[in-house]
Amino acid sequence: MNLKDPQTWTHIYNIIREDFGFINELDSFSASLLSLMLQDYGSEAHKSVERLRELIQGRKALVVGAGPGCVNLRKYVHKYDVVIAADGALRCCINEDVIPEIVVSDLDGLSIKELIGFDGVIVVHAHGDNVVNILTFIPSLKKANKLVVGTHQSSTNYSLLNVFGGFTDGDRSAYLANYFDARKIGLVGFNFSGVVGKYSKPYLTDDVSAWPTKRRKLYWARRLISLLRTGGEVDVRCYDCED
Repeated sequence: MNLKDPQTWTHIYNIIREDFGFINELDSFSASLLSLMLQDYGSEAHKSVERLRELIQGRKALVVGAGPGCVNLRKYVHKYDVVIAADGALRCCINEDVIPEIVVSDLDGLSIKELIGFDGVIVVHAHGDNVVNILTFIPSLKKANKLVVGTHQSSTNYSLLNVFGGFTDGDRSAYLANYFDARKIGLVGFNFSGVVGKYSKPYLTDDVSAWPTKRRKLYWARRLISLLRTGGEVDVRCYDCED
């Protein structure tokens, strides 16, 4: 299977939307909004994408998810060239004295202050549920001159990246590494067992049991990571995935 084929992902996303009852038009609206808000980035947008390419292409990328196992990342970080934090996993990385080069977020796991305090590339994903956060976060990130790359999962062609893969921030981060041709991808903090790590949301102070919608999201995250591990062309090592 060609995991960089847009038609393949249009089909997969349609299945996922049907499972959750999500509406394609809302994904498209969110993508068009993010595209419009990043429009005046001009050369900075190109600079941000090229910086992503420089950081990932041909290199070994460690993707840190926000699952409970993220606290073990220091066991593995020395084996990799670049660290990609999935949304709230940025806090886990900082608490473990590891500073990522990239953070991937749909803007529900981090505060504006946390993102403004991050000096790497911020990959912001547009989907139907985060229109309000896009309207709130993006002006502040632009004002702070952050390196921002917009991504989307809509079938419409916008001036954003469609990285062809991923549904939650964690698996989307792994597919971002695949999109930019990482030589090897390591995954830590990818626990699919029904426990939501305390770093997943700003309001959590401890690990909690997944609520029904989150359980379904973890199900799809597991499936998409499995697809990348078995159907992709890159070596993927997961340190805490449950097979």
